[in-house]
Amino acid sequence: MIKKFFWGACALMSFSAMAERPSFTFVEVGQTELEHEVVDGDFTGYDFEISYELKDFFYLSGKVISTSDGDLKNETKSIGIGYQELIFTDTVMYIQADAVGVVFTRPNAGEFDEQGNQFTIGLKSNVTDWFEVDVAVKRLDAGEVDATFGDYRIDYGFVGLNFKVFDEFSIYANYQEESDSKRQSVGFRYDF
Repeated sequence: MIKKFFWGACALMSFSAMAERPSFTFVEVGQTELEHEVVDGDFTGYDFEISYELKDFFYLSGKVISTSDGDLKNETKSIGIGYQELIFTDTVMYIQADAVGVVFTRPNAGEFDEQGNQFTIGLKSNVTDWFEVDVAVKRLDAGEVDATFGDYRIDYGFVGLNFKVFDEFSIYANYQEESDSKRQSVGFRYDF
């Protein structure tokens, strides 16, 4: 599945019309929905991300994803640093390392609250002046939940689409998938 994400995005990016280099300075806020094959429930919530470019192609990033089904709540917070390398005039390859906190809470059943890390490698391209594609492979490692559940270590593929409405404002749609779950997000982005 992750290979399909990667090669599909590469094919789409190859049709780009010499747009500008993608920006890593933005704020996103939106609604998210999680479908999990192991845990029943209708998990909905929000996601929030802020990213800021530094000098020499480095950038800082912070993200919060919070979902619940009324009983079980899951929240993931991350803060990290990334590096982007221009590979075409409109496409960058990037790597990112994050410190991550993962919390699962269920009333009368305890709480899983662990710190870990996440590594990302991806491609981001302005296919046109108004359409951006972001495809990435991520690994999240937050330690052991318990002896029964085992380690909370997941690899997942990510695809993000960004449709520019005005110069600074966009609508985004994100999709990520791993072996046991799928998550979709839709929201607004402001490039500053």
